[in-house]
Amino acid sequence: MLIFHYIKKITPNVLNKTDVSNRIDIWKVSVSDIKNNIQSLPEILSGDEVKRVNKYHLNKDKTHFTISRTILRMLLSLYLKKQPKDIIFSYTNTLKPMLNTQDLDQQIHFNLSHSNGLILYAICRGNDIGIDVECLAPTLNSDALAKRFFSLGEREYLSSIPLEERQKEFTKIWVIKEAYFKAAAKSISDVENVEVITEKNKSLILKYNGKNVNLDKWKIYQFEPEEDYVACVVYK
Repeated sequence: MLIFHYIKKITPNVLNKTDVSNRIDIWKVSVSDIKNNIQSLPEILSGDEVKRVNKYHLNKDKTHFTISRTILRMLLSLYLKKQPKDIIFSYTNTLKPMLNTQDLDQQIHFNLSHSNGLILYAICRGNDIGIDVECLAPTLNSDALAKRFFSLGEREYLSSIPLEERQKEFTKIWVIKEAYFKAAAKSISDVENVEVITEKNKSLILKYNGKNVNLDKWKIYQFEPEEDYVACVVYK
């Protein structure tokens, strides 16, 4: 299918295990690569998804959702060995999509994230997983956002690094929080209850409600999928 030409597998070596049960696959899609060929997308969205598309007022939002959800179905079909249009989604109370009960026995877990036209998908077998990607925005007021959402320790860390590096470090902390929320099925409203402590040796401590998150149980991997983007995948 022509559309697969635009889907790129970018799994970092550290996640690309030979044991399929422990491997995490990461895929990326650029909306700009597909939007001019959107007519090439197969018509595989469910009735509910089509209704959701039609609720968007802006064409760019309609296009983005159509592309992101169609590609998700196409990718999952590779793992489930079934037609993309036959996949049924359920949703958590935080609106995170998951496979319906009829496919749960295959233990496929997935998550997706998008920022400024780049979509990332993380797919694995048997592990809770969350992924987040953010584009580095030149106009981002990281100090003001940190003052509002970050802990004292996080703000002190950001203040200790050079100003030209601060925006990127802020964003790296943010994507860890987002990916953890999604993997643990928590709400973004909990952002102030999650703390990312960066030690002098650059190792990380993750806290939730003041208690250390077990990083032997939850794994954090940060990477840069493209220039000016930072991403993180958190998995159990």
